[in-house]
Amino acid sequence: MAMVRAVGGKWITSVVSVAQSAVDTDANGRLSVTISDLRKVVAAIPLIGGGYKAEIPSDGINGNTVTVVIYQYDYPAAAAGAAVALANATDVAPLTIIAVGE
Repeated sequence: MAMVRAVGGKWITSVVSVAQSAVDTDANGRLSVTISDLRKVVAAIPLIGGGYKAEIPSDGINGNTVTVVIYQYDYPAAAAGAAVALANATDVAPLTIIAVGE
């Protein structure tokens, strides 16, 4: 971990990697990851491959827990479709969350 000094206190950078077998989504395409190295997450970026999209919703950071929504594009559609939340999925592509907090 790299130490980063911020106005008003110290932040540490924590990188959390969730293995493919651990990434399962709920009925809304969400999964929550607790970042135990931090007491409070200030900002986070989700990274995912495999044709998926990952984003943190506006209510997705609470204490040291980050909620991510996983989307999949509708490739079988006749025309390029919009990304839809990947509900109740198991074994989704590996996910990495880069988080900054205190």
